[in-house]
Amino acid sequence: MNASKPHCPVRTCCTSILAAALLAALPLMAGCGGGQEAAEEPLRCYIGGTMRPAMEELARAYQDETGRRIELDFGDSGSNLIKAETTGRGDLYVAHDPFHASLVLKGLGAGGWVVATLQPV
Repeated sequence: MNASKPHCPVRTCCTSILAAALLAALPLMAGCGGGQEAAEEPLRCYIGGTMRPAMEELARAYQDETGRRIELDFGDSGSNLIKAETTGRGDLYVAHDPFHASLVLKGLGAGGWVVATLQPV
């Protein structure tokens, strides 16, 4: 632990939950697309900026294991939703509520998982 920064158990817990859930979800993307051309395309992932450390680590592990490149696009959830909509590209969208519901309503996503919640005390 870094002595200059206080330990945040909530953030550590949420990061651990997020990392575990995403690690479980990433192998599912290996079957996305079809044919040899699609297999060579990098996976495009739109990720909320607060999840950057966990997603960078997961992407490295996935790439090392499969050899498939992952393009991580970090930003706020609203901007990432607009990018996914305007480009028509995307394999994974990691965001907080209410953006996932908007993604599904626009026909850009089929399903999702809640991997962590925060409860104010």
